[in-house]
Amino acid sequence: MGENGYRNNSGGDGGADADKLEGGKLNNPLKSVNSMHREIMWRDIHGQVHRDIAKVLGISEGNIALLFKKNSDGSYYNKLFGDEYEELKREVYGLRKSEEAGKLNRDVVRARLNEEAIRSLDELIMLRGNAENERVRQISAMDLLDRAGYKAIEKTKAEVTVKISDEKGDRISKALEEMRKVG
Repeated sequence: MGENGYRNNSGGDGGADADKLEGGKLNNPLKSVNSMHREIMWRDIHGQVHRDIAKVLGISEGNIALLFKKNSDGSYYNKLFGDEYEELKREVYGLRKSEEAGKLNRDVVRARLNEEAIRSLDELIMLRGNAENERVRQISAMDLLDRAGYKAIEKTKAEVTVKISDEKGDRISKALEEMRKVG
């Protein structure tokens, strides 16, 4: 296993033989749970499928499946991971009922929206280049430019009414007459 607990497929102790069964149980369990493992736990608890977790975190789906692997007796193969995962589940489900749940859920939603934003941007770029309808391509291109900060300049027409006193109006009229005589 690599330093983050994932098989590195480079031979040595992280090779294909690292997870052989011994007496009905897998060998080579985790020695510690790291931040990557906790991220996987959070995403799993909040409903993200393992395929998407693997894609986002840049690891194989098989490595994630191995973390959640259970022995024949129902216990987690990776006891440290399983114990912390079950504790986190209890904590999260309990917090959802409390005020703190709002913040935690907002963080999860924000993370999910960030992931979806990337997919949406990819879709928008694909539409801009591949859509059959010219209007769809145009709208996609304008939307991309707008999001990049290059929004088209919008012209507006404004009418301004200025009220001045009769005395000032007379002074302005006299000044204009003098300018016409000189100029």
